[in-house]
Amino acid sequence: MARFGWAVLLVAAMWAATGPAVAAEGDLEIHHADFHARLGMKIHVVPGDAAAQASALVATLDGPGGKKVVFEKKTPLAAEEAVTLNFRELAKGKYTLTVSLLGADGKTLKSATREFEKPYDGIPRVGIDENNSLRIGGKLFFPFATYCIGAKDAEIAEWDAQMNTMAGYTFSDAEATTEGWTQALDRAQKHGKMVIGPFYGRYWPNGAGRRYYEKDGEKLRDREVLIDALAGYVTATRDHPALLAWCWLDEPELSNDENCVTPAEVRRWTETCHRLDPHHPVGTGNGGDGFRRPPENWMHKHRMKYTYEHNGIAGPHKVLLADWIYQDIYPVFGAQLDLMRRTSDRPGVKEGWGLNSIENMCVSMDVMRKYNRNLAPFMSAVRTAAFRGEGPHATPPAPQEVRAVVWANILHGAKAILWFHYFGPTPPEVKAEMARLLEQVTRLSPAVLGPDYAGRIEKTERAEGGRVDLLARQIEGDDTAVYVFALNLCEAADKVTFTADFEPKKIEVVDENRILEPDGRTFTDAFDPLAVHIYRLQR
Repeated sequence: MARFGWAVLLVAAMWAATGPAVAAEGDLEIHHADFHARLGMKIHVVPGDAAAQASALVATLDGPGGKKVVFEKKTPLAAEEAVTLNFRELAKGKYTLTVSLLGADGKTLKSATREFEKPYDGIPRVGIDENNSLRIGGKLFFPFATYCIGAKDAEIAEWDAQMNTMAGYTFSDAEATTEGWTQALDRAQKHGKMVIGPFYGRYWPNGAGRRYYEKDGEKLRDREVLIDALAGYVTATRDHPALLAWCWLDEPELSNDENCVTPAEVRRWTETCHRLDPHHPVGTGNGGDGFRRPPENWMHKHRMKYTYEHNGIAGPHKVLLADWIYQDIYPVFGAQLDLMRRTSDRPGVKEGWGLNSIENMCVSMDVMRKYNRNLAPFMSAVRTAAFRGEGPHATPPAPQEVRAVVWANILHGAKAILWFHYFGPTPPEVKAEMARLLEQVTRLSPAVLGPDYAGRIEKTERAEGGRVDLLARQIEGDDTAVYVFALNLCEAADKVTFTADFEPKKIEVVDENRILEPDGRTFTDAFDPLAVHIYRLQR
């Protein structure tokens, strides 16, 4: 296929949607993200049992300028249909979306409605489009972000060639103030960078920049923020040109149910941002380790509570916790992976799911996207340095490993990358590869962030046990070419035959100065271990 295979009700947000319905079994269901900072979005429609008696599925949008049909499809219907909405030209005002199953007589069999308010004409300053891609001023943007650097000009200069975005800016309590946050935004603007954050700030009851603190020798943790203090960050900097998105805490799910920050609390932060700032999305993240584990595993069940399908937030509709989501899981390769396989006593290593492998990283991405119904953009953290201590992460990754991890995440749904450059030095050759990836993905962002190809691209590996993952996308507009991104996940060479649902006129291997000769609808190419090839199939 073209892709490998991705409590609190919002009552006062400026985009005042209440999210996807919790329908009775067999009923018409609709699922979607919040109507906030969006240029477009897909409404996921599950027709349910009534589809058997229906003649059509119809969606209408009623608001300023009248009522219009935005989607219509005759039966038979798929088990899930996608209704694409475009908000770019919508005027400021209140809207009602109605999705209906109609009988042969034109009467409504089942319907679901959503009401929302658009607080501005045109587009948000920073928004998310119908392909779950980020846009700044309407232009596609793929973030490559550093983590918690930027309190000093020298830090930004050190990573200038490797990033276009700062995710957080400090670990220091002294700098984790609204003034420090504002200064970080100013500094980023001076260097031509965007900022996600603040991640750390003086919005915790203990008065410090983190939720963890000590009192009378006892280690404690806050579980709720002072919401007025958080709101102060928003109102102080919501108009700053360098602001890309909000994010308040890394991995709120850490610890157990008695000590973590709850899903409802994370949702409260999102709703506060939505109410105060209609122009920027809000993010949250999870440690990806839980989602590679079996569904019955405690950590899997704990972390799934932070997803759209399973957060259990009270209200008539399911909701995402935030507008975009990130995860971190750091694979190792070669001798390091073999060392882990031979010596680790971690749960699941012998069974396979406990290994820090690139395949398990992809499983984590796929499960996270499934639990969130692929309603939001995803960002993935990528390790660039050696971790402290001994074990498989004690050696920094090689450039080809960093490249493979970045592209594996993109192939499995990532729309942004977070460089995790702790706790040792990032080798110069890895920094060079990071810079190359930033340039390449930015240049190819119209394809990387474009719509999925609606047709079929299939592949067959020659090597026994081989695995090459692929993603096929197109560029919006007049360019009809199909871009195929393919990655060899294995540390062994392979030869792969691809089959398209059309006969390509020309096949260019992007950035490799190669042209492949198609054989009708098929073409074949060789893959070195962990190799990435990008094909442009002209139609």
